[in-house]
Amino acid sequence: MYRPENRPRSINQPQFSRRALVKGAATAVAVAGFAGSLPALAADDAAGPFTRASEFLTSRKLNPVLAGRYYVALKKRDPQFDAEVSRLLGIIAQAKASDVDAFLASTQLDQQSSSTVTKIISSWYLGTVGEGADAELVGYAEALMYEPTRGILVVPSYGGGPNSWGEKPV
Repeated sequence: MYRPENRPRSINQPQFSRRALVKGAATAVAVAGFAGSLPALAADDAAGPFTRASEFLTSRKLNPVLAGRYYVALKKRDPQFDAEVSRLLGIIAQAKASDVDAFLASTQLDQQSSSTVTKIISSWYLGTVGEGADAELVGYAEALMYEPTRGILVVPSYGGGPNSWGEKPV
């Protein structure tokens, strides 16, 4: 009796099975996913000091993926951002403060360090980096300003980000 699986194959004819095709596709997806995560892993490594500063300044354990995104957005707007964060971490270590409130009460920050503190805290609380036409939405629904009412009020899903409904007061 003739069966297709028993027929002789040509030397040039490849032998594909459905199982081999599925395994190959799964491997390709896994490799593509890993390769796609390499820039994120690099951003996470570079964002380490930024994440440490952010966690100290917000007094919270923060999402490392969002930290990488905020870091990239802030660095894009300020090429000296890494140096500013390193300098700020040095000031924080020197102050030996237990939390951000004690740090801000005990330390007189210069204008540059104060600006860095404001950039970091405002980006996490507002979910955006930059202002006006330069504003970049990074983590709107995850913005820390919604944390006190999370589970009670629904985060609005409309608008271009925080305060997008009106002009900024003078």
